[in-house]
Amino acid sequence: MEPMTRVGENDGTAQTWSEVLDAAVSECVDVILGGSDAEWSLKAGRLDWDCRATVLHIASDFVGYAGQMTAPRLAGYVPFDVVLEGDPDAVALAEVVRATGGLLSSVGRTTSLETLSWHPYGMAGPADFCAMGAVEALVHAHDLSEGLGVTWEPPGWLVGRVLGQLFNLDQAGEGHWSDLLLATGRIPDADQVFVTSWRWYNTGS
Repeated sequence: MEPMTRVGENDGTAQTWSEVLDAAVSECVDVILGGSDAEWSLKAGRLDWDCRATVLHIASDFVGYAGQMTAPRLAGYVPFDVVLEGDPDAVALAEVVRATGGLLSSVGRTTSLETLSWHPYGMAGPADFCAMGAVEALVHAHDLSEGLGVTWEPPGWLVGRVLGQLFNLDQAGEGHWSDLLLATGRIPDADQVFVTSWRWYNTGS
């Protein structure tokens, strides 16, 4: 069963929100593997975290979002978290992102459209949680790419999906990467001002 509405075309193939998340996770994994020779204790872009802690944050979000769907709540997150064992290298960190992203994607595929669960930005359904996971994967892949010195930019169709779902920006086709980076405080606006407080908008779907 595939509960989530297909949300557009990519080379003639319709994409569900689980598939959008899968694509975002794949992009993030590519960035991590591209930094296999880098120093993982370096800061990730403009974040206060280093690159390894940023990967842990991504994984924690994926698992946390999955938990919100498997144990729907009216308030608060399910009280558990993810930890890294030892001092994993880039290959192991990529596996962490692939494994936890796969959990969220799989839960999204099998969760009823009627299921809603708490998120700080509003009650959310499976499409919302998968879209939120995709945003986390993309913007933190950007942070990692800056910290690790990896040249990377995601495909426009993928950016367009998350901009349209969570940021109230009509993106019928390819989205502009700079729009997502601007909305999430990664680059400054025309007046050289960084967004310091941002949010997305869940649709309850």
